[in-house]
Amino acid sequence: MSVFGVIAMLLNATTTRGAVSLPAMFGDHMVLQRGAPIPIFGSATSGESITVEFDGQKKSTRAGEDGKWRIDLDAHEAGGPFELIVTGEKGVTKFVDVLVGEVWIASGQSNMEMPLRDAIDGQNEAKKSNYPSIRMLQVPHVASDDPKTDFAGEWTSTTPESAAQFSAVAQYFGRRLQSEIDVPIGLICAHWNGTAAQAWIPKERLIKVPGFEKFARSDEMETQLYNGMIHPLTPYGIRGVIWYQGESNAETWRSYQQLMTGLIESWREDFQRGDFPFIQVQLAGFQTDVDDPSLNPAWANLRDAQRKIARAIKNVFLATAIDVGDEADIHPRNKKDVGERLARQALKNVYGKNVVQSGPTFRSKSIDGNKVTIAFENVGTGLKVKGTLAKNFALCDESGKWAWADARIEGSSVVLSANGIEQPTKVRFCWQNSPPIGLFNSENLPAFPFEE
Repeated sequence: MSVFGVIAMLLNATTTRGAVSLPAMFGDHMVLQRGAPIPIFGSATSGESITVEFDGQKKSTRAGEDGKWRIDLDAHEAGGPFELIVTGEKGVTKFVDVLVGEVWIASGQSNMEMPLRDAIDGQNEAKKSNYPSIRMLQVPHVASDDPKTDFAGEWTSTTPESAAQFSAVAQYFGRRLQSEIDVPIGLICAHWNGTAAQAWIPKERLIKVPGFEKFARSDEMETQLYNGMIHPLTPYGIRGVIWYQGESNAETWRSYQQLMTGLIESWREDFQRGDFPFIQVQLAGFQTDVDDPSLNPAWANLRDAQRKIARAIKNVFLATAIDVGDEADIHPRNKKDVGERLARQALKNVYGKNVVQSGPTFRSKSIDGNKVTIAFENVGTGLKVKGTLAKNFALCDESGKWAWADARIEGSSVVLSANGIEQPTKVRFCWQNSPPIGLFNSENLPAFPFEE
């Protein structure tokens, strides 16, 4: 805890020695999730009586034999600041400046972790960051063989000092949300650079994924980040999750859909919030390509696995970063577009706002002789070309031969043909590591890569 955090705690919170214990996500300046029962939980002496008071509500329970207790406050509308008072038989804990609004977890690896100060124009963005009702909580890097129930951290308002060090993607996401829905925003950042999806999945789920049945060596990181960084958050009230990860799974893309299915389902079970929204970032362009439409790179396949996850699982959505990548840097610095594209998906699908949620997405394919017509959804008021469509699309015939396709826009569709491909069977769009991309919608949002 920082010196300023200690001072704030001493000035603002009243805690008596021996009082009931609550995990670190409960603290001064926290945000509680609106519109649903609010779980308040912690530990105490077995059988101890605990009372929770919040904005006129007062509820009581007793700690179980294991010392654990939980009280679900009634759903509350957005607002604040309020006080949350927890009273046990040995003392009182009071939290102040508590807001009620929308709470999102931001997780993944390094591209989610990149702090605002390192993003494009991030230092200037940090200097003008003054969002008193956007609160952030950083979960420290902790790998554990066993599920943890707490961590060291504290909520903070968004100021120039705090903004610089927190996730750029999460902050741009939160800012866009607040500008549209005008309620307090809580961002819980739990990410770790260079980590694979299997590190974020509980063991009982991971061993059901083919290839991971016998993983459990103590020197490996599988499940350890779930144990140390996600399990301690449960069952705190959240709206959903934004997720930017996949780079570390690119070479093993065949298992990624099963891994992420296990991750999403297990998190939903543990947070006890139903099928809450889970919004992924589809990987940005990275690495150079050669002029060959038949290549089948791992990064293209990982992106398509991400697309299939969003198609297969309820309330899973996808925001692409395909056009903001850097073929020489796995950490592209344009995080504003990424965060705002994540927010578009939330605004449309979670909050019902009238926004175009994404760039064009594949809807259907029809074949007529040597021509293929691809119909798109999410086109806004229409498709448009920025630059060129050359080497955006490729066609394949029954023999497995691929060729670059000529493309022309017709309404919300694209019509394709290719020299030497008389009976096309498959289509690829932007199926490279760092593909050129010329197809956008009226909102200047790029189309999603695919193979169909």
